Parts: sequence; structure tokens; C-alpha cells
Amino acid sequence: MNPAAIDIKDILCAEGIGTFNSKTGWGVFVEVQPEAPITAITIYDKGCVSTNLLDHSVQIQYNTVVVRVRGPNYKTTFEKAQSIVDFLATVTPATWGGSKYLTFSQFDGPTPYMVNALTASNVRDNKQNFMLLIEFMAIREKV
Repeated sequence: MNPAAIDIKDILCAEGIGTFNSKTGWGVFVEVQPEAPITAITIYDKGCVSTNLLDHSVQIQYNTVVVRVRGPNYKTTFEKAQSIVDFLATVTPATWGGSKYLTFSQFDGPTPYMVNALTASNVRDNKQNFMLLIEFMAIREKV
């Protein structure tokens, strides 16, 4: 069973939303967002809660995942973030990386990534690129 961020990277790349570790176009990364390309999608594992069915035959995991989308302007960045939201909302149960993904439930975003949360003054990185966050709950079972 892979970390959920790795599986979601594979799912997004298979759909053509981006290319893993690409230095041009929309690059898709896991846990570390590089300086280039400007157009980057980075997936972070945030946490997980597991539960077993009453007979302990199936373990269900509720993985929280954050997707950070960085782009050159607000419109382009928002459109890419929304394409991720729209796609994951349509994913039917499928097996990736040793897990059967049952559903993705979006519970936040796309929202601006606040570089300074105290003043809520900046949605750009130090190179003036826009960043948006999306949070999902990925519900899966080990196969």
C-alpha cells in the first residue's frame, strides 16, 4: 500500500492533468514542490484514520491529502485546481498502488495559500506565482 499522495500523483498523471517530475508544462510532485516549473501540482499526505469493519475483514483508511497548485496568474491556477476537483469527483472505485480507492471527498478549496496567515495578505510565493490549496479525503481499502 503506497502513501495516498503517491497514488493520487499516479491517478492525476494517468488522466493527463500533469506529468510526474516535469520541468516544463504542469509538473506533478509529491511532498516537495521544486522552484521550477512555475506550473506545479504538489500532493502532500496530511493524515490518516483507519477503521476495520465489524468482522475485521476489511480495513478502511480515510486519508487527508492536500494538493497545492502553483501557476503564473490567478485564472490559470484556479482553472487547473478546478480541473483536479472536477476529475477527482468523477473517479469511480479503482485500484492504484495496492489500494482500492472508493471515493474522493473534497472538503476545502480551491483556496488561496496564505504565505502570511496572520495578515492574509499574500497568495503568491516569493517569485510572485499564485498558489491555491485543495484538501481531499481519500477513502480507500487495502487490496
